[in-house]
Amino acid sequence: MYRPLFIVLITLVLLSCSSQQKMFYYAADSSVLNDRTQTVLCLPVRSIQSRYVDNTAIKPEIEFSDSFYIEAANSLLLFELTHLYKVSGLDSDSAAMKPLPEIKDSWSNLVKSEGSKEEISELIRSTAEQFNADLIVIPYSCSIKHSAVRPGGWRDGKFSGSYDRPVSYTATAQFHLQIWSKDGNLLFEKIGKGSNGRPVFYPLFKNKVKTDAKNPEFAHKIFAPPLVKALNEAIRSSLKIQ
Repeated sequence: MYRPLFIVLITLVLLSCSSQQKMFYYAADSSVLNDRTQTVLCLPVRSIQSRYVDNTAIKPEIEFSDSFYIEAANSLLLFELTHLYKVSGLDSDSAAMKPLPEIKDSWSNLVKSEGSKEEISELIRSTAEQFNADLIVIPYSCSIKHSAVRPGGWRDGKFSGSYDRPVSYTATAQFHLQIWSKDGNLLFEKIGKGSNGRPVFYPLFKNKVKTDAKNPEFAHKIFAPPLVKALNEAIRSSLKIQ
């Protein structure tokens, strides 16, 4: 009599597993990706998706602009790459870099994309040859979200009295990264995630932290912006090879 229920439960589990987004892909031996003698060319993060949720105010508090987080993401990414490879010193604002950002949104093994893998492979090959790079790192996408939520009172606040429940602050980030070989082959692709809360005394001490987006080390400070800390965690996760 329990068999139909058992079958239903198994089906739900299988559907749940199959619906989960694939988070990483790699077609290269780890020894190739872990070769520290290789020179890597990292394309810059050009855009970021930001979202703010706040049920405690009419307008959500936006601590920094998107351009600040884009600059921070580029600094954090290059900082992590210097621990793994020899990073090309190319200035991301040079004229040679301007046609390249189109590559990052073109083709992926993990998310739906409409680009041609063959065309992207050719672009990767020509770019690697032009800049004498062994690997090309492409930040495919980057997103951040900050939530400030105050739970509702008991029975919709009818019996809560004058007590206001504490606000819960959560910062999350997602960083989608690709590593291509100089031959135009996708070697590694991963979506890294990061999350961070907010220290109790953050409003009092946040101004004492020098928020220099060009300096990646400030992301490790206790009272650094939560979204920057979450972004740093997501970038480090995206570069962690299985």
